[in-house]
Order: sequence, then structure tokens, then C-alpha cells
Amino acid sequence: MSTRDPGDIEEELLQAAKEMEGFETADDVRQWWGKHYTKLGHRRLGRLLIGQNVERLLERSIRGTSE
Repeated sequence: MSTRDPGDIEEELLQAAKEMEGFETADDVRQWWGKHYTKLGHRRLGRLLIGQNVERLLERSIRGTSE
């Protein structure tokens, strides 16, 4: 379970999702991952990368599901 404020997580997820729109190469993905994984974790980023929407990820965070 995350001890971070859901508002902080939401802001970071929205930023990460917005940045995904500009991906053109695998290097873009690597740079994006390196920028966000310390704040969001590998599981959240992976779920975002495969297409899970931000609202669903936030719901998991608020419910306290282990990420």
C-alpha cells in the first residue's frame, strides 16, 4: 500500500499519461520510465503503458490495493 497522498499520485499519473502521447521511439519510453518510476512504481507505469486509464489506477491507489 502506498503512503503517498492520492492527490500527488493523481498529478504524477496525469503528467505521465500526457507525456506518453509524444512517444515515437523505444528511447522515448525508456526516458519516460526513468523519469516517473521512482514516484509511481513499475506496476503503475506498466499498467499505464499497456493502456489502463488513469481513473482506474487512481481507484486502485485510493482503495489501498498493493501496487
